[in-house]
Amino acid sequence: MNWTAGILGILLIVIGVLNAVGGVLGLVGGLMVDKKNVTAGVLMIVSVGISLLLSGNWLTMILCTLGGIFALVKEKPPVSPLLQPPVQ
Repeated sequence: MNWTAGILGILLIVIGVLNAVGGVLGLVGGLMVDKKNVTAGVLMIVSVGISLLLSGNWLTMILCTLGGIFALVKEKPPVSPLLQPPVQ
């Protein structure tokens, strides 16, 4: 076994670990959307960046991008209906 096989093996392990970290970040971001939506959105966008740089997993990138954008958008508070005076 030569030294290039050892370096390639270590490189593949590092890529696999970083992909797992990106997946965990996306999962944690998806689970905490109700409590802290801005933090969840940022975690999901970071997960997209890690996935883009390392593996190019398109399905994960699309889903986490959409989830991160929707998490960053603030929900509008419900507006009470306008009461109109009775017609005479």
